Amino acid sequence: MSSSWNEEYYDIMEFFYWEPQHLGKIKNPKSKYNNLIDVKEHLFKMEVTLNHQLNLFFYLLPNKIVFSIFKQIIATLENDIFNFQSLKDVQELNLNDATQPDIFF
Repeated sequence: MSSSWNEEYYDIMEFFYWEPQHLGKIKNPKSKYNNLIDVKEHLFKMEVTLNHQLNLFFYLLPNKIVFSIFKQIIATLENDIFNFQSLKDVQELNLNDATQPDIFF
């Protein structure tokens, strides 16, 4: 049985939970998240994990589909693809600080 692409994201996070040395880190013995179940519950509630998954989703889509989605929302887009977390790309849309990069889409 294979997992879905967003389950794969949590599998990757689990790997780094069990083996933080790959990130140059060690487990914090004083952490309030002292087991995998608590860590996953915390990750499920975090906005940043949703942002990561949405970014991956849009990067997995063909550029033509991504552009057509955003072209319907923002009529001033030119025919190119932008980085969803890039402040520079958001600023180029001249939205006058109407958004922040991680919630742009």
